[in-house]
Amino acid sequence: MCGAQTNQTLHFRRYLSLAGGLSDPPPSQLSLFCPTKFMQRLSTRLASDHYHYSTLPLHLHSTTTPPTLHYTMPPYPAVRIPAKAAHTATVIFLHGLGDSGAGWMFLAEEARKAQRLNHVKFIFPEAPQQPVSLNFGMRMPSWYDIKELANVNAAQDQEGILESVGRLESLIKEETDAGVPANRIVIGGFSQGCAVSLATGCLTQTKLGGIVGLSGYVPIKDYILSQHNTTNQDTPMFLAHGTADQVIRFDYGKLSRDFIINELKFKNVDWHQYEGLTHSCGFEEISDILNWLEENIKE
Repeated sequence: MCGAQTNQTLHFRRYLSLAGGLSDPPPSQLSLFCPTKFMQRLSTRLASDHYHYSTLPLHLHSTTTPPTLHYTMPPYPAVRIPAKAAHTATVIFLHGLGDSGAGWMFLAEEARKAQRLNHVKFIFPEAPQQPVSLNFGMRMPSWYDIKELANVNAAQDQEGILESVGRLESLIKEETDAGVPANRIVIGGFSQGCAVSLATGCLTQTKLGGIVGLSGYVPIKDYILSQHNTTNQDTPMFLAHGTADQVIRFDYGKLSRDFIINELKFKNVDWHQYEGLTHSCGFEEISDILNWLEENIKE
């Protein structure tokens, strides 16, 4: 899901200008549907499309890689921000429904501004365009189909979820093939991207460095309960949810936290709740994430 702007939270379209000079849309447009020109532009990208080095904030410039930040495809489109120092760890972060990888570049921006996590490469994958039942069949970036959110027992798109788990595992393998140890790779996501990341952390046989889940939930619980393995049961996990979330209710987030701890037996879960935070990401939350990353994938 897209994050709505408040005075206390980050505007998720902060870097639209990086993708072609678009101005920030008003907060009223940052709804479940995200009907922006930027979304239309994402659906028509070509293999040659890229974010040129000169359009990036200075904090994101790397001294160790060629001066181009590519929007790559195939195998899977993603915004890749190279490490500023020697690359020894990677964060792969998935956006929510209707959003984009570029919409989450502020995580890397905040780290670079503070001269933190310079050894970390950031990857922000792009979900495929597909119809979403919840939004009356409208095509938009989505990791899987969603029929409803109000009912925790509603039918879920297991096939689509597992397909996106496979996409994420392919990105993990891409990094390990490049020489990054799997235990130096953190996966994470917001909302729908959180669901895919949590499912991947439960199902993968790859020992990861960490898992981050923001404002989301554990999907296809019965399947995960029957198929999960113990590979990442002691892997550090950062879970966070706003108490005023109007899209994925706070109680739903707590139910998923309890499922992870009590049913799946994860032993290293760091839970954060943010009073008054809606379905968005706040500055305090970002600070907590960066602190957690520094602790778990040290330079």
